[in-house]
Amino acid sequence: MLTAIAAATLAASQVVPVPDPYPFPETTASNLSRERFTVPDDLPGDARVLLLAYEQEHQFDIDTWLAALEKMSADRPGLAYYELPTVQGYGPIFSRWLDGVMRDGIPDADQRARTITLYVNKRKYLKALRVEDAATIDVMLIDKAGDVVWRARGAVSPETRDALQTAVDDMLGAA
Repeated sequence: MLTAIAAATLAASQVVPVPDPYPFPETTASNLSRERFTVPDDLPGDARVLLLAYEQEHQFDIDTWLAALEKMSADRPGLAYYELPTVQGYGPIFSRWLDGVMRDGIPDADQRARTITLYVNKRKYLKALRVEDAATIDVMLIDKAGDVVWRARGAVSPETRDALQTAVDDMLGAA
């Protein structure tokens, strides 16, 4: 059964055309190491990949990308990637509680540093991101200006991985 679910998820993976780059909406947030950032402006990297999850069950799809991005970034020092759980904001008590739960579930210090929870008005934020629904994850490549230049939805597939790698190499000027 799990294999069937995974196969269905992978089959839903797709590149979303971005004919004209558009700004990733700016927001201030903290990573699970308790460092504050203005996303995307403060995020290091010449090519930044943002993995947006909207529900806890999206973690499986995120994990497929994390494995691919770890390998991809080993050969591309200008590539940085971040996991952005995108959650409806319900105030500071909820935010502290959820960040604590996630921090407890992620023992790896590097992964904690790359995980930045966005507490936002989810409906408005998704509209600004040009995301029509939160049924699956979004993967966005952001340039130095903070614009979305490439996008995919769903778990990684060989096609989406290769398409992202090409876009990253183009951005970094690799041959």
